[in-house]
Amino acid sequence: MADSFIYETGKINGATIWTQDVDFKNLQNVKYKEKPEQSNGR
Repeated sequence: MADSFIYETGKINGATIWTQDVDFKNLQNVKYKEKPEQSNGR
């Protein structure tokens, strides 16, 4: 539910949402950047 508040607030205010949350990936006015894979240090 928080995702919908973030998205709608941005939409109402004409903002671009920058995120690494895949749930936003194909939505209008969203800039999605995939999270880099994390190594386990071994």
